[in-house]
Amino acid sequence: MNNLLSIMHDVYGTGEPKLYPVGLWGAECTVEQFDAMPDLTFTIETTDYVISKHQYIINRNGHCVLQIAPTGDTGKAYLGINFFENYYGVFDMDNKRVGFAESIYSDLSEHQSITHSNQILLNMSSQQKLEYYMEAAGFDRGVEALVTAILIVSVAIGALIAQCILRKTDQDSESK
Repeated sequence: MNNLLSIMHDVYGTGEPKLYPVGLWGAECTVEQFDAMPDLTFTIETTDYVISKHQYIINRNGHCVLQIAPTGDTGKAYLGINFFENYYGVFDMDNKRVGFAESIYSDLSEHQSITHSNQILLNMSSQQKLEYYMEAAGFDRGVEALVTAILIVSVAIGALIAQCILRKTDQDSESK
């Protein structure tokens, strides 16, 4: 948290960081200073998660107040509602994993959304990617339906090939 406040002050020229009565940190700043500030990007393992400046800073009456709650002197912060405006948590209790997917209410640009989706997909197995796409397309039993469809098509193609081979064999027998 102190690093973010230092960057606001040193790079963007805001006032000295201070603790506001509501328990959040911020500094005096102009609209121009606020407009110059970047979106925040958190990297968890190999996936980037973006929070826009409008989600992590409030600019009112000449003050930029961080909407990120500090955790004391640990140098860490809670990922709260401003994070979950863009992402929702996925809890896989069977495999003891937690993941994040883009929310339909996200404030991400198209580029940020595509980049995030591609990074998530890089971390998935082929089976997980297939399930992801099938679920995104609205198929409840997507993988099972796809496997069944492939099986049916395979049987049909196999039957056609067998029929062609049998006809060829019959024609060869008749011509002899």
